[in-house]
Amino acid sequence: MGVCAIFPEDLFFTVRLHYLAFVFSALAVITVLLYVRVTGAQIRTKALSGWLIAVDAGHGGHDKGAWFPQQGLVEKDVNLAVAKELGQVLHDVSAAVILTRHGDTFVDLSERARMANAADAQLFVSIHVNRFPADPSCCGAQVFYADSPASKQLGIMVQAQLIAIDPQNRRKALPGDYKVLRDTRMPAILVEIGFATNARDRTLIMNPRYRQDVAKAIRDGIIEFSQWSTAARIPKNAADR
Repeated sequence: MGVCAIFPEDLFFTVRLHYLAFVFSALAVITVLLYVRVTGAQIRTKALSGWLIAVDAGHGGHDKGAWFPQQGLVEKDVNLAVAKELGQVLHDVSAAVILTRHGDTFVDLSERARMANAADAQLFVSIHVNRFPADPSCCGAQVFYADSPASKQLGIMVQAQLIAIDPQNRRKALPGDYKVLRDTRMPAILVEIGFATNARDRTLIMNPRYRQDVAKAIRDGIIEFSQWSTAARIPKNAADR
């Protein structure tokens, strides 16, 4: 009767081979994952390459906008802070950005639209804080869009991203009859980042982390819109209306 026995030294050699094979396989998987992660990050940093976006901080100067002095909330200041944050995160994905104001100055509504049109911006985003004293329970960020299919699509996509950062938000993107939306030629939206008349929203609005999240949500909605417009073969510099 024949017997095929594995001596201890043979067993050790076999286990060592299996261990080395496992290590090399694990290293190969890690290398692939790192490559995918780095490549994905590189692609994302170019997500809005070639796009020029006008970012408008609502109000300014003598025009304070909505305010709630008990918590130090002054809309013109909040708008500018969020607009600058949005400008930065858009720059991070290779977009070119123009701000309609850089400091606490008053800019006429017609001039804001003129600046965006003169620069041939592909998108216009205006930042505001909402208010509705008649019903302090009203809360949540909301997008209003210009009268065009592309503006509506942009508004819906940005609204979805705003809801993603605040699950309590039940608001929907709606058409808005605002001068800056009427007078701009490109897809345009006005984003109300919350209600100064709602206690929950005031706390959020005064939190720098929330402002950053809002800016990133708007950016992500714009990236999604850019992908949609590319698939729909809509030229970036085409007049919207």
